[in-house]
Amino acid sequence: ERQQHQFVQQLCVAKELGLPVNCHSRSAGHYVIDTLIEQGITSAVLHAFDGKTAYAVKGARHGFFFSVPPSAVRSEATKKMIQALPLESLVLETDAPALAPEKGQPNVPANLRYACRAIADTHGISEVEVQRVTTANALRLFPKLLRRF
Repeated sequence: ERQQHQFVQQLCVAKELGLPVNCHSRSAGHYVIDTLIEQGITSAVLHAFDGKTAYAVKGARHGFFFSVPPSAVRSEATKKMIQALPLESLVLETDAPALAPEKGQPNVPANLRYACRAIADTHGISEVEVQRVTTANALRLFPKLLRRF
């Protein structure tokens, strides 16, 4: 209950400052998505989402993004989620040193290509198209990055 209260407080701060929310939603996917919606959050990315695909779809319908780690190449559940979500709801992530393409191995940023490949294979499109769309998605999620380019 205390953690839930703190989460809502952090969402209020992000909303007040107009900042996107990055939620590590492992083992709490449905709660996180429901809370984001209840709190009127419009810009969020769910990292390490391992909830039901139906909740991911619900989150995508509300404009939330879902990050795809390199471990997607070995996770049928993640592939199922990728398939169910529109490409416009996905971003790439490394989550180094965790979630490597090979279980038990340390992850490195260079493994981002595996996440890209998992999306491309699942959606039946080229990796170049995945890179283009997920980069555009990341810039929509974090528009202040545009000031750097």
